[in-house]
Amino acid sequence: MSIWRRIFSPGRAAETVDALRAKIERLRALLDRNNLVLELIAQATESLGGDLLFDFQYLRRFAAQLEDAVQHVVIDLNEITDHRYLALGDAFERIRAGVSEVLERRPSAPLTPYVLPLDEVDRDLSEAVGEKMACLGEIRRRLTCQVPDGFVITARACMRVFEEIRLNDHLQEVSEAPNDETPLARRVEARLSRLVLEGRIPGDIARAIRKALSQVAQGGGMPDLFAVRSSAIGEEKDLSFAGLHETCLGVPAADVPAAYQRVLASLFRAPAIVYQTKREEPWQQALMAVGCIRMVPARSSGVVYTLDPNDPQRDVLLVSAAPGLGRLVVEGGGRIDRFVMSRTLPYRVLSREIPRKDQMYRVDPQGGVRASPVPADRRDLPAVSDDFLVHLAEVALKIERYMKSAQDIEWAQDERGELVILQTRPLPLQAETPGIDRQAMTATQRHRVLLAGRGTIACRGIGYGRAVVVQGGEKPDDLPKDFVLVTRLSSPHLAELVPYANAVIADVGASTGHLATITREFRVPALVDVEIATRVLAEGPEITVDAEENVVYEGRVEELLQYQARRQSPFEDSREFRVLRRMLKRIAPLNLKDPQARNFAPRNCQTYHDVIRFAHEKAVEHFLEGRPLGPAAKGSHWAAVDMAVPLDLVVIDIGGGLEAPPAHLRCTPEQITCLPLRALLEGLNAPGAWRTEPAAMDLGSFLSSAVSAPPLADANRGLPAGNLAIASDHYLNLNLHLGYHFNQIDAFVCEDRNDNYIRFRFVGGLTEMARRLRRTKMIAIILERQDFVTDLSSDFLVARLKKFDRETMLQRMRMLGLLIGFTRQMDVQMRGDAMIADGVDEFLQAFHNTQLPS
Repeated sequence: MSIWRRIFSPGRAAETVDALRAKIERLRALLDRNNLVLELIAQATESLGGDLLFDFQYLRRFAAQLEDAVQHVVIDLNEITDHRYLALGDAFERIRAGVSEVLERRPSAPLTPYVLPLDEVDRDLSEAVGEKMACLGEIRRRLTCQVPDGFVITARACMRVFEEIRLNDHLQEVSEAPNDETPLARRVEARLSRLVLEGRIPGDIARAIRKALSQVAQGGGMPDLFAVRSSAIGEEKDLSFAGLHETCLGVPAADVPAAYQRVLASLFRAPAIVYQTKREEPWQQALMAVGCIRMVPARSSGVVYTLDPNDPQRDVLLVSAAPGLGRLVVEGGGRIDRFVMSRTLPYRVLSREIPRKDQMYRVDPQGGVRASPVPADRRDLPAVSDDFLVHLAEVALKIERYMKSAQDIEWAQDERGELVILQTRPLPLQAETPGIDRQAMTATQRHRVLLAGRGTIACRGIGYGRAVVVQGGEKPDDLPKDFVLVTRLSSPHLAELVPYANAVIADVGASTGHLATITREFRVPALVDVEIATRVLAEGPEITVDAEENVVYEGRVEELLQYQARRQSPFEDSREFRVLRRMLKRIAPLNLKDPQARNFAPRNCQTYHDVIRFAHEKAVEHFLEGRPLGPAAKGSHWAAVDMAVPLDLVVIDIGGGLEAPPAHLRCTPEQITCLPLRALLEGLNAPGAWRTEPAAMDLGSFLSSAVSAPPLADANRGLPAGNLAIASDHYLNLNLHLGYHFNQIDAFVCEDRNDNYIRFRFVGGLTEMARRLRRTKMIAIILERQDFVTDLSSDFLVARLKKFDRETMLQRMRMLGLLIGFTRQMDVQMRGDAMIADGVDEFLQAFHNTQLPS
């Protein structure tokens, strides 16, 4: 004990314990603010459902609350870590400025390259490439739909062009022309469209366009001909500029820069200015991204609506088709085929109109498009076959399910007969009729209820599919076309599956958790904290999840799904809704999902959610690695714990960790008032937990131990020597050095489940690496069975658990105590892989049979 008397002698400075206590209080504050930010994001996302009305005063208050909370999270992290993460402050300022730009409606463009290949585009980049091209890139990347090769000239390039021609100076002149009686929209078109057309494209943008053109040309297909089309920022999802902006077809590669200028100039067409004015959008701040995609030599083309916009209750698809290019379908002016199709397998054609078609449009090999007569043998025939229509319906409904709303999709059939998607956007529907709710609710009475009123709704909506039960962090290889993700834990490791799921159900979790936030980001209906879903749905039945009423039905409830597809909020077109949606793009998405990934760094934080995720992980990691200890962990508030097992544990009390000032610097486990430490010692002191018999060591183990040394000074892993616990009433930082291996635990347990977490680390052993690996694997499996998320690297294990209720967390701490005693020196016994499963079963049986306090 002399070493501890030297370290913790009363003569040492008492303020060191106060400094450590202050850091723990900072951690508590950080956790509270982290939860506040998640709650604010959840409330704002819920507001977009249309059930709550709000105005710009709410938006400004929302932005101010977020800014204050996130800023203090950054400050708390740096106070805890001695200013190690100052770069996070730079990320916060960048994101704050972006949110402010949206709220104050100042023009801005994300800092992206001037040109992006379509293969790199998805909806996360909609502020840079516009919603139209973002959706096209998304379905190409995520749904593997066939989409033409191409690239996007981004909003940043547009802003640079406008700066080059000094557009802002001319905007002011046009707006302040009191003696000009010409309507404003006409003045804007006359002055500003000409200004853009006569301007010069900056050299670096022109070079980027030429490079992208050459890369696309290498892919083969119709040589050097492109469709150059608008993708205005805010178009499609918030506003529909259909037909108001320029589209140039059959553009030779050499003419793409000029076509680009024509599309930019169409931002200032009079109809577009009138449209934005009526929608209360500031036309002066408009930006345009432009898509350049390879022309498709189309055998036929058309449009499919995944619902009838005038009568959504019919539950049908509407298909329009014409030979050649789709100009006659989109712009009118000629006869076209019309089909009405069923939305359910086998996607039958319910009715068809096949007129005589005399005219079609083709791509002119020299550039542009031209009208030509339909070949005589095709004039009276359908433009597409029934087999093609079935495939079109299947793909269209797949896009609808992914996009979570009815879609208006432009398509083409190429010369090989393959389906090519040219565009997809939300389909506006006629307001629903009052009878829809009653019809849906009546239908639910015919279906068996599997779950009702359990847990919490994390994201509202309705979804159907086969239940796919995922245990731990595993990701199934083969997923059905329609599936509901059912998981024990609401782990962010499953985030990549969320966009493909029709719904998500989690036994454990909170509506403020990361997975819940991701479901709202992708508008996937979700229930969390259901507790029994993995058990009730273990057989993988087909289910309908009603995350409006918190009910799970057996089978497919068609009326509910129809209601979901038709449902539209009457307020979604309001200016406040559009601004909130754009704000949330810079606030809610979670990009930093894996703390072990190389991109988990301040410079990669793109949203407030990223900032608090990074801060939370690094603050907890800082304590777990023992960095606050050092010379600061010296003072007079400590005691050695008298135990029946030879643990040699010393507790430093930093506030409420011990019952009273210890007599003679010693205490009993009963005098420990730190919740997580007391629970851990209850498990460790359980009968049979601490094995006292000597380990049976063979020659190989003996030789291995003879050349091994306990890894006392492994600074890279942050494992300080000695059995030391830093404890307050709710917080524990524990380092256990037991022979040749280490256990580390950092935990916070209180009444607020959102604050609760356990971090556990294990490393080392006595024997050769193969046996140590088996023991570590066994421990990982046991922890996964107890709801931990684990990461293994050789014989180094990291396990995490968070956001369970207080009693569950304490029970897991008791389990860890039992596990530490059970696995001590167990690596010696792990002579074969079969011992892993045997050890798991033996421990779980022992844990089940052990009488632990509750």
